[in-house]
Amino acid sequence: MYIYCKIYTGNLNQKNKNMEQKYCQSCGMPLTESNLLGTNKDQTLNNDFCIYCFKDGALLRI
Repeated sequence: MYIYCKIYTGNLNQKNKNMEQKYCQSCGMPLTESNLLGTNKDQTLNNDFCIYCFKDGALLRI
């Protein structure tokens, strides 16, 4: 029984790790690295959009 629980917990941890993955709110691209993040008007990184959809605080794609 202990072995089963340990394996199940491992799978649960992997599932939670995948759920933390962020995606662009416009196109759905995975935002896996900071160089893929769009920029706000003040040139700070935007965690919600990718560089292809959001630049200088404006959406590039619809």
